[in-house]
Amino acid sequence: MPIKHAQVRYFYDIQAWRRELQTVDLVIGARIHGSLMGIYAGRPTLTIANDQRILEMVEQMMLPYNTIYDFENPSHFDLLEHVGKVGAKFDGERFDRNRARIAQAYVRMFDAIHVNVSANVHNIAAGCNKYNLGQHSCLWGLACTVEQPVKPHNKAQHGL
Repeated sequence: MPIKHAQVRYFYDIQAWRRELQTVDLVIGARIHGSLMGIYAGRPTLTIANDQRILEMVEQMMLPYNTIYDFENPSHFDLLEHVGKVGAKFDGERFDRNRARIAQAYVRMFDAIHVNVSANVHNIAAGCNKYNLGQHSCLWGLACTVEQPVKPHNKAQHGL
């Protein structure tokens, strides 16, 4: 099935890409940057891991995914049913804890070499929580992503 030129969109501006993704109900893709943009846009996102690199990244980040081998019988495929099954397996709290753990490692690493880390990374390291982050958006209705920068937390207060 050929793709018409009018159906193709490309972006030179991240915020324009994000706004466009906010107009859709679901993001499905095999490119990790596109999947992360879907998450940044606050949309349920399903990554199709088509090689080992992508599989390793989505597993490490605890993102909802399928491999190319999960589509056994494409002639009898129900997209909504499939997305529902993948979404039901996603654990937003576990995603947030993992994200905070990774951010904490970055904060420690960069602090050790005296490199400043953004307030957003400090916020994630402190735990993704709508009460200390201001506005938030959700992935599968559970996990949040930072939209507004806030002041870094006191490192001693959080054991960093």
